[in-house]
Amino acid sequence: MSKLLPDRQGALLALLMAAAFCAILLAMGRVPICTCGTVKLWWGVVQSAENSQHVLDWYSFSHVIHGLLFYFFAWLLRQRWRLFGGKPMRWALPIAVMFEGFWELLENSPLIINRYRAVTIELWLRRGQRPEFAERYFVHGAGVLDRQQAALEGQSGAGAGV
Repeated sequence: MSKLLPDRQGALLALLMAAAFCAILLAMGRVPICTCGTVKLWWGVVQSAENSQHVLDWYSFSHVIHGLLFYFFAWLLRQRWRLFGGKPMRWALPIAVMFEGFWELLENSPLIINRYRAVTIELWLRRGQRPEFAERYFVHGAGVLDRQQAALEGQSGAGAGV
């Protein structure tokens, strides 16, 4: 088991990489914690503006699973493909942190966020719902909702408002 534990250099590199990814996310305009004025240990309401804005939520478990999978991938790089010269796996944790950091950058990129918003708004509008928090939470607010609503009403021929 000690082969999988990082040494001091591996742990330090992992911490530095995590700090670098946090700095990049901040530079991308992501807020580190909820702007609502309170910090909660647990937030369990998935469909709310405060989701993923507190310390832990339902998505926290997926991050733990990602970490285990990425750590296993780093172990495979050494064990199966003999990378790193078969040396003790001092780099497993930094590799796992690197993969998770890149995943977070991709997940928080405008490409993914805008796609998520477009799909989510479309689903709400098809169900006849107008999500109140979405108007506050999404960047384009009611303008996107109104355009989506008009497009859907034009397709269905029904003039009923949402």
